[in-house]
Amino acid sequence: MNNYSAFQTLKSLIDNEKYADLVNEVQQNVLQHLKKLKNEFNRYFPEYNDLETNGIRSMIRNPFIIKINEVSDNNQENLIELQNDRNCKDTFESGMNIEEFCCKKTIAYPKLREIALRYLVMFSTTYLCEQGFSGLLYIKNKQRNRLDPTKDLRVALSNINPRISLLVNEMQAQKSH
Repeated sequence: MNNYSAFQTLKSLIDNEKYADLVNEVQQNVLQHLKKLKNEFNRYFPEYNDLETNGIRSMIRNPFIIKINEVSDNNQENLIELQNDRNCKDTFESGMNIEEFCCKKTIAYPKLREIALRYLVMFSTTYLCEQGFSGLLYIKNKQRNRLDPTKDLRVALSNINPRISLLVNEMQAQKSH
């Protein structure tokens, strides 16, 4: 569509007449890369590649403009109720992001909320898995290959900051008391 607003560096090159002949080549390279990326997503997540999921994706993006017949029968009633909930519609149109809307405002619609959250957190779970593998590789290196990494990995993956100074202050110096 020749809209390069998301690619500022490319847009500046295209605006420069000196590089005008490269536009088609760069466009083909980006298109080829995006097609490969799409094929990889379809390979990793084949269950999210059928016609039913297209309706679900549209429902997640904007539940107020999707047609009822594009959603499965068991979700249609909940979607009708959501679309007629004026408070939810006003909140959605106020500019709240999709994740926050699905977490906070769709509590009264648990089926729709569960579907949306399942799709929205799909990639964060793979990120946590990759983070775990990276932590394990760091902990279990050539020098430490015989150690049990279970407890070390738990500490490495935890998002809780240890309060070491508090623990040291509470420690009793002598056991005789």
